[in-house]
Amino acid sequence: MNGLALVLGAIRLALSAIVRNKLRAALTVLGILIGVTAVVIVTALAGPVSFRVLIDPQGTLTLADQSARGIFQERQARLRRAVSGALELGTST
Repeated sequence: MNGLALVLGAIRLALSAIVRNKLRAALTVLGILIGVTAVVIVTALAGPVSFRVLIDPQGTLTLADQSARGIFQERQARLRRAVSGALELGTST
Protein backbone atom coordinates (compact mmCIF):
# COMPACT_ATOMS: atom_id res chain seq x y z
CA MET A 1 0.00 0.00 0.00
CA ASN A 2 1.29 3.41 -0.83
CA GLY A 3 0.91 6.59 1.25
CA LEU A 4 -2.11 7.87 -0.72
CA ALA A 5 -4.07 4.69 -0.11
CA LEU A 6 -3.34 4.91 3.62
CA VAL A 7 -4.54 8.51 3.78
CA LEU A 8 -7.70 7.70 1.80
CA GLY A 9 -8.38 4.71 4.07
CA ALA A 10 -7.99 6.87 7.17
CA ILE A 11 -10.36 9.50 5.74
CA ARG A 12 -12.92 6.83 4.86
CA LEU A 13 -12.68 5.38 8.37
CA ALA A 14 -13.07 8.82 9.97
CA LEU A 15 -16.10 9.70 7.86
CA SER A 16 -17.80 6.39 8.63
CA ALA A 17 -17.21 6.97 12.38
CA ILE A 18 -18.76 10.45 12.09
CA VAL A 19 -21.81 9.05 10.27
CA ARG A 20 -22.24 6.32 12.91
CA ASN A 21 -21.90 8.75 15.84
CA LYS A 22 -23.80 11.82 14.66
CA LEU A 23 -24.67 13.10 18.13
CA ARG A 24 -21.07 12.80 19.33
CA ALA A 25 -19.83 14.61 16.21
CA ALA A 26 -22.39 17.41 16.63
CA LEU A 27 -21.52 17.87 20.31
CA THR A 28 -17.81 17.93 19.47
CA VAL A 29 -18.33 20.63 16.85
CA LEU A 30 -20.49 22.60 19.29
CA GLY A 31 -17.81 22.34 21.98
CA ILE A 32 -15.11 23.55 19.60
CA LEU A 33 -17.25 26.51 18.52
CA ILE A 34 -18.01 27.48 22.12
CA GLY A 35 -14.34 27.20 23.08
CA VAL A 36 -13.09 29.29 20.16
CA THR A 37 -15.77 31.91 20.78
CA ALA A 38 -14.82 32.13 24.47
CA VAL A 39 -11.14 32.62 23.63
CA VAL A 40 -11.94 35.33 21.07
CA ILE A 41 -14.21 37.19 23.52
CA VAL A 42 -11.71 37.04 26.40
CA THR A 43 -8.87 38.17 24.13
CA ALA A 44 -10.94 41.06 22.77
CA LEU A 45 -11.95 42.20 26.25
CA ALA A 46 -8.53 41.87 27.86
CA GLY A 47 -6.47 43.09 24.94
CA PRO A 48 -2.80 42.39 24.66
CA VAL A 49 -1.17 42.74 28.03
CA SER A 50 2.55 43.31 28.34
CA PHE A 51 4.71 44.96 30.92
CA ARG A 52 8.22 46.33 30.94
CA VAL A 53 10.30 45.96 34.10
CA LEU A 54 12.11 49.16 35.04
CA ILE A 55 14.86 49.40 37.66
CA ASP A 56 15.61 52.89 38.95
CA PRO A 57 19.04 53.88 40.39
CA GLN A 58 17.89 53.03 43.94
CA GLY A 59 17.11 49.47 42.82
CA THR A 60 13.33 49.77 42.94
CA LEU A 61 11.50 47.56 40.46
CA THR A 62 8.56 49.05 38.59
CA LEU A 63 6.20 47.40 36.10
CA ALA A 64 5.40 49.70 33.20
CA ASP A 65 2.24 48.97 31.22
CA GLN A 66 3.12 48.39 27.57
CA SER A 67 -0.34 47.58 26.29
CA ALA A 68 -1.83 49.84 23.64
CA ARG A 69 -3.71 51.83 26.30
CA GLY A 70 -0.60 52.19 28.47
CA ILE A 71 1.57 53.38 25.56
CA PHE A 72 -1.08 55.93 24.59
CA GLN A 73 -1.33 57.23 28.16
CA GLU A 74 2.45 57.41 28.45
CA ARG A 75 2.73 59.42 25.23
CA GLN A 76 -0.12 61.67 26.31
CA ALA A 77 1.63 62.37 29.64
CA ARG A 78 4.90 63.17 27.84
CA LEU A 79 3.09 65.55 25.51
CA ARG A 80 1.41 67.30 28.46
CA ARG A 81 4.77 67.71 30.22
CA ALA A 82 6.33 69.10 27.03
CA VAL A 83 3.47 71.55 26.49
CA SER A 84 3.45 72.70 30.11
CA GLY A 85 7.24 73.09 30.01
CA ALA A 86 7.00 75.15 26.83
CA LEU A 87 4.27 77.31 28.37
CA GLU A 88 6.41 77.88 31.47
CA LEU A 89 9.36 78.90 29.31
CA GLY A 90 7.15 81.27 27.32
CA THR A 91 5.75 82.99 30.40
CA SER A 92 9.05 83.28 32.30
CA THR A 93 10.83 85.37 29.62
